[in-house]
Amino acid sequence: MRSLRRDLFEHKLWPLVALLVVAVIAVPLFMLKGAPAASGTPTPLPPHTPVTTTPSASGPVATVPVKVLLASVPRNPFASGMPKLTSKPASTTTTPASSTPTTTASSATTSTPVAMVSPSPAATTPAATTPAATTTPAATTTTTSTTSTSTTSSTPTATPAAILSWTLYSVAVRFGKNTSVALKTDVARLTPLPSARQPEVMFMGVMAGGQHAVFTLGIGITHTGPGLCRPDRTQCAAIVLQDGQTEQLTIPAADSTKAPQHLILRLVHIYSTITHSQSTALAAYQRHSGAGLCDLDLASPVSYSQTTGTLSTAASAACRNQQSTVPFPTQ
Repeated sequence: MRSLRRDLFEHKLWPLVALLVVAVIAVPLFMLKGAPAASGTPTPLPPHTPVTTTPSASGPVATVPVKVLLASVPRNPFASGMPKLTSKPASTTTTPASSTPTTTASSATTSTPVAMVSPSPAATTPAATTPAATTTPAATTTTTSTTSTSTTSSTPTATPAAILSWTLYSVAVRFGKNTSVALKTDVARLTPLPSARQPEVMFMGVMAGGQHAVFTLGIGITHTGPGLCRPDRTQCAAIVLQDGQTEQLTIPAADSTKAPQHLILRLVHIYSTITHSQSTALAAYQRHSGAGLCDLDLASPVSYSQTTGTLSTAASAACRNQQSTVPFPTQ
């Protein structure tokens, strides 16, 4: 051992030996010290170890269990373990129902109103001119570790009142031996055809929606064609026609020895215009043929009022200035 030490000192090798000894001791210590940091696995807390939150100015220090703290952390909705929506959420916006009645060819029934204006201006209440106030909330939320406060401010916005409008209808018809007869335009309600002295058919008006016109048939008249019978086929008191439809009418002669007369009724077209004037709509709504009204009243001159329990002769007032009218009995 002494000879080895002497050789090391004589050949000056002792620094190398010292460096090797230091390396043998230092390397294991360095590796043990860096092992926990390299593994990256945190030491789990006990299941019920309380966690102390940072105190805030609004209250004392609160202790929250670890499980509660983990449950309050918002989860990622796009994570594979989270449930996904299977259908689109339903919209919460509601649409107000339209007050304008409409009709189609298959729904033309006697319950549909017959007039020359839609909707009825007599039953329409004008919209209020005061603008309605709506609020648009602007929310600001401030959140701390233990408290949550929310402040909401509303800004009123004015909504303009809806503009009322009415649809006015007018018709063009041909009535006679064939389709080459003169065209009658802007025919008023209750107009007798061909004339007030010889009423065979009476125009009653346009059904709501502007797709059908109604004509009442005189007693004994039969018809063939695309017209729809009202109230039914067994009791066809009126026919309903659309644009361009032609009905063949057979009118019995007053003398049974004579042949019946064959005429056509063609609805050429139904026209419609829009107005925003209630007075104009009321005038169109109340327009009718005085001669036609007298023809109807002469067919049933006595009326009974259930309210007063009295009889009255309405024909005397309706026919005061209608000298060329005759009764128009319907089927």
